[in-house]
Amino acid sequence: MGFNPRQYFFLIVLAVAAALVVAMFLPYLQALALAAALAVVFRPLYRWLHKKLNGYEPAAAFLTVVIAVGLVLIPLVVIGGLIFIEARGLISDLHFSGTIQLQGDVANVVHQFFPAFPGSLASYSADAIRWFSSNINGLVSSTFSGFVNFFIGLLGFFYLLKDGDRLSKVLVKWSPLADNHDYQLLDKLESALHAILVGSVVVAAVQGLVAGIGFAIFGIPNPAVWGTVTAFAAFIPAIGTAIVVVPAVLYVAFTGTILQAVGLLLWGTLLVGLVDNFIRPQVIGRGFNVHPFLILLSVIGGLSFFGPLGVLFGPMALALLFALIDMSGHFMEAEANQKS
Repeated sequence: MGFNPRQYFFLIVLAVAAALVVAMFLPYLQALALAAALAVVFRPLYRWLHKKLNGYEPAAAFLTVVIAVGLVLIPLVVIGGLIFIEARGLISDLHFSGTIQLQGDVANVVHQFFPAFPGSLASYSADAIRWFSSNINGLVSSTFSGFVNFFIGLLGFFYLLKDGDRLSKVLVKWSPLADNHDYQLLDKLESALHAILVGSVVVAAVQGLVAGIGFAIFGIPNPAVWGTVTAFAAFIPAIGTAIVVVPAVLYVAFTGTILQAVGLLLWGTLLVGLVDNFIRPQVIGRGFNVHPFLILLSVIGGLSFFGPLGVLFGPMALALLFALIDMSGHFMEAEANQKS
C-alpha cells in the first residue's frame, strides 16, 4: 500500500520534530543516563518509602533523592576534610624537614627525569597565568554548564523515580515487540546495570586496598587514609586513581629517593591498574553471563566512544546486544513453528 501526500508530509514533520527534540536533549544525555542508572539502583528504596508514605509518590521520590545525594556528598565532605588535614601535614613535613624550597627543588626533581627541562619555572608560571586569563570565560561557562547538568540530573532522577513505572508501560506500549519480550529486555538491562555498579564498588575497594599497601611500602604517611581516598577516586572514570597516585609519587620524589618514586609509580600503574582491567570484567561478566574479555573491550571501547560514562554505556550496549541475540533465537523458533 502506497503513501499519499498527507502521509508523506506527516512523516517529514514527525522526523523534523524528533530531530529537533533529540538535538535539544543531546547535551544532557549523560546527565539523563546517569539519572536513569541511579533511578534503577534506588528504586527498591523508593518503593519502600512509597509504601511507608501511603503511596504519596512526590514525597517518596524527594526523600530518595535526598538520601542518594547524602550518600554521595557526606563521604565526599569527610574525605575532603581528611585530604585537607593530611595535605597540610605533608606540606608542613616538607617545610620543617628542610627538604624543599618549593620552586628550586621542583625544578631539580623534574630535571632528573627531563634533563632538557629549564631550571627556571618563571616563564611557565607566566604562561599559565596568561592561559588562565585568556580562558576564564570558557572556565566560567564550563562551570555553569556543570551546574546545569547536575540540576537536570537531579530532576531526571526525581521524575524517573516518581514516573518510572508509567514510563516503562509507555515504552512497552509503543514497542512493536511482544510485551513479554519488552519486559525481558528491560530486565536484562536492569541486571546488567546492577552488575556494572557492583563491579565498580568492588573494583574501587580493591584498588584502594592495593594502593594503600603501596603507600605503606613506599613511605607515604597515613596510608590507610590515602588508600580510602584512592578508593573514592577510583569511581572517576579513566583518571580516578591517578588523582591520588601521581601526587604521592611526587611526594616520595621530594622526601625520599627517585628509586622509591619510580617504584611507587610502577606499583600504581601496574598493580592498581591491573585490578581495574582484571576484576571489573570478572564481576560484571558474572552479572549477565558474558565473557570477561568482551566486558573489558566494552569498557575500553565505551570510554573512547562515549567519554567518561563509557564505563556504564559500553557494557550496557553489550548487554543489549546479547539480549537481542538471545531473543532472536526465540523469534526464529516461533516463526518455524508457524510455518510447520
